[in-house]
This record gives sequence, structure tokens and C-alpha cells, in this order.
Amino acid sequence: MKTPNLKDLRLAQENLTKQYRHAHQTQSLSAVERDVYLQARMPATQTVCEKVLTKIEQHAGLENKNLDITSMLDLGCGPGSATIAALQVFPQLQTLHLIDRDANYKYDFDKTYQAQFFKQNFQQLYLPQAYDLIVLSYALSECDDRLCEQVLNQAWKHTKQYLIVIEPGTPYGYASLLKTRQHLIEQGAFLIAPCPHERVCPLVAPDWCHFKVRLQRSKIHQQIKQGTKSFEDESYSFGIFSKQPTIIKNKCIIKKPMVRTGHVLFELCTADGVQKETVSRKDNTCYLQAKKLEWGDIFQC
Repeated sequence: MKTPNLKDLRLAQENLTKQYRHAHQTQSLSAVERDVYLQARMPATQTVCEKVLTKIEQHAGLENKNLDITSMLDLGCGPGSATIAALQVFPQLQTLHLIDRDANYKYDFDKTYQAQFFKQNFQQLYLPQAYDLIVLSYALSECDDRLCEQVLNQAWKHTKQYLIVIEPGTPYGYASLLKTRQHLIEQGAFLIAPCPHERVCPLVAPDWCHFKVRLQRSKIHQQIKQGTKSFEDESYSFGIFSKQPTIIKNKCIIKKPMVRTGHVLFELCTADGVQKETVSRKDNTCYLQAKKLEWGDIFQC
């Protein structure tokens, strides 16, 4: 098989983009598409996963305690973006299981970990054990409603502590996440982030709940996407579901803060719905803190 040239990689990238933008009904990837995914897509998904995983501790109210997460399942793992991210956030992890229908990616984890890959598709899903943490990253929006519920039921049944679902930060990805959110709440899950409540989402179309993370592009990443910028902003939507409730009802910043002369404007999702807050320079301590807050952070002023 010939080594793909830049033209081949760009064509594969365009095909992948179309699949993710239109109903997310992705098929098994070709060799060149897998190469493109590793070079131009995985950096973003891994960055998002790491960002979301760091939110467990603060939203669960465990700042002064160590999270006892030693086992993880990366469900619909692709090249293992969520697993690699989790190892950065939870160095105490011991058991790493990955499940995907595509067995063509190579997983090379340190021998100190109990790492194992299982080739399965969601239609015949069988989970070998229960896990402290299960992550479904960019996977469920590829399923129809019935299959999605079947996968969620299996995942929730085998979750000991936390189940995390991440979707593209598009209206379609958000709509998929809303269905997941409702289904898991009905199964007894406690939603701890980003929502400070478990009621109907207060946002209405054309608005939708999503966040962004910025990452630097490698040279080949930039060439494949024909980008003029050395960075890109990845949009994502997510939910962190817990087996245990939390009494903390954080206010989440759901839009990019607007920094103005002498004050900062915030749009927040709160236990009482969407609210707007203004932090003035007059409150110097809070103002200095507010200027550092970013989209997706907890508002603590």
C-alpha cells in the first residue's frame, strides 16, 4: 500500500468532516482516514477529554479528597484519546479497558497498567466488569435512539462512580447529549456537571450548550486542514454523571466572558436557570478573579 500524500490526506479529512457534520453516521475508517484522524482529529478529542476529566473533582466537591479512580473503560475508544487523557489526570489508574469496533489502531501503554483492548460493536456489547470511570467520547451521536439507550443502560449498570459522555459541540451533538442526559437521570444518575440542576435545559434554539478548548496545531495538522492559524478551537458538549449526589450547585459560565472597561459580564447556568452577572472593578478582589475565569469555569465570585 502506497504512503498517502498530502492530497490524499486532505481528501480524507474532507470526508471525515462531512461525516461528523451530517448526522454523525460514521462508517469504519479506511487506512488513510485513520492516519488523518490521528494527525488532525485526535489532538482535539484528547484535549477535550482531558479538560472534561479535570472537572470531576471540583464539581463533585472533592477538592480536599483524593479521587479513588483506579479502573476505567474507554467505550467506543477509537485510537484511545480518552484513555491517554485519563492517564494525565488520574495517574493512580491501574486497569485500562478499551472497546471499539475498529481493531486497526495500535495501543501501546506502559506494562505497569492492566491494559486490554476488546473488539466489539455496540450492537453486541458485552462489558467484562464494572469500572470506577466509564467514558463515552464522541461515540453515542453515531447511534440511533434505541441503540444509544441500550449502550447507556450497559454503561450505567457497570459504572461504579462516574460515567462521562462527550459529544461534538454542534447543535446535533448537543441534541444527542440532551437525550442521554434525560435517559440517565431517569435511570437514577446524578448529573454533576456542567449543569447545576437536573431539570429541562433552559436554553432554547438556536442557542445550545457547548464549550470550547484551544489547542496548538502541529505542522502536518495545519497542512492537512489548510489552516492559516497555528491553533484551533474545538467545540464540545458533555455530561458528568455520578452514582452519588452532590450538594454543591455550582454556577457554570456558559458563554465566553465579556471583558469591558471596569467590569466583566458573565452568562451563567444556575440552579434557578440562566442568569447574567456583572463583576465591577469596585469589588477589586472578585474583579481580579473574574478576569481569569474562562468559558466553562465555575463562577465563584
